[in-house]
Amino acid sequence: MSVAAERIERLTALAREAATTEAIDVSRRYVRLARRIAERHRLALPSSLARNHCTNCDVYLLPGVTVRVRVHRGRLIYTCLECKHIHRYPYEWQRFVLTLASHGSSQRHRFSLIWIRLRVSGSTYYEYIKRLG
Repeated sequence: MSVAAERIERLTALAREAATTEAIDVSRRYVRLARRIAERHRLALPSSLARNHCTNCDVYLLPGVTVRVRVHRGRLIYTCLECKHIHRYPYEWQRFVLTLASHGSSQRHRFSLIWIRLRVSGSTYYEYIKRLG
């Protein structure tokens, strides 16, 4: 890893910390520095920063603090709370059923849990939907 890549990673971590303490201007400065270093050295932004900053105002996007996240028609909609810029990202989902058998009685009760797996930018999230009896 080059010195520039290490510095970008460090600035990303500092931007995240600054956003959690609601120091928005400091967070914006760290993101701008990281973007400038990446452009100067022709490096791609790390995935932890690529979708987690506003391309309009350069603030680090932290759900509930600097961004509102909504799901609508197969898209994640990020709305920056600083500049009201909207980012839309597609997501994939898969439905699968998990069947569990309870033990301890003469009758075995079967419970089916329906889960949805959301695949967003390489990350996978699982969401419990409902239990069938």
